[in-house]
Amino acid sequence: MGLKVWTWGARQNFPATSALYRDQRADIEAVLGPDLAFNIEQVFLHPAGPQLRHGVARGLLHDGDPFAPDACYACWLVLHLCLMPLDDHRAALGLPDLGPVAR
Repeated sequence: MGLKVWTWGARQNFPATSALYRDQRADIEAVLGPDLAFNIEQVFLHPAGPQLRHGVARGLLHDGDPFAPDACYACWLVLHLCLMPLDDHRAALGLPDLGPVAR
């Protein structure tokens, strides 16, 4: 498994993020589950969604956009993804069991 790079003369063209996500979708679903894979695609990549990745990457967000519900949900989603591996260590840390983590 590797990143496909196309060359055109001396210039290298990398595939779009949405194309990479689409090509690796089965692996992403195997690790995160179909629900989280769907949420990531809808929030960051899908044309009908808020396309936050596109707006941030191209500097298209307005002053209030980081405080919009879509951006708040995206922050929560990223935090959730970052903290998921710690759920298995909850008992060792002495934290209360809050139920299963969505994967």
